[in-house]
Amino acid sequence: MIQSAQSNCLRFGWVGLDGLYGNCPELLRNIADAGLLFTADVHCDQHIYSKDPAPYLPERSSKFGRMPSRLQGRSKSERIDSFFSGADAPEFKQVFVRKSTKGRIEVQASAKRIWLWDGEEAKARQW
Repeated sequence: MIQSAQSNCLRFGWVGLDGLYGNCPELLRNIADAGLLFTADVHCDQHIYSKDPAPYLPERSSKFGRMPSRLQGRSKSERIDSFFSGADAPEFKQVFVRKSTKGRIEVQASAKRIWLWDGEEAKARQW
């Protein structure tokens, strides 16, 4: 849909995603890699990192058995609902989004740097 809008010269400032698409790391990466701004709803149980997990492949613990093949993070993830209810939770502010036929659309928003890593990519994404 985004590519179709661009190929039809439709101008837009950003892409908005609901929780279904906001929970899809590959889609978020593709949108970011295309240089587009986006905002995404996420599920309350989505995991984020408050610092870079710096993925790495662990060393083999003994000379027997298989070589490790799954990346591990150096920091621990946390659920996003826990992140926003903790002691260091960022403050929310009322933000104007746009005008609509029924008046102004405003949302409660907060900004804080986080990292997303799905366990597959070699690097976590900072947003």
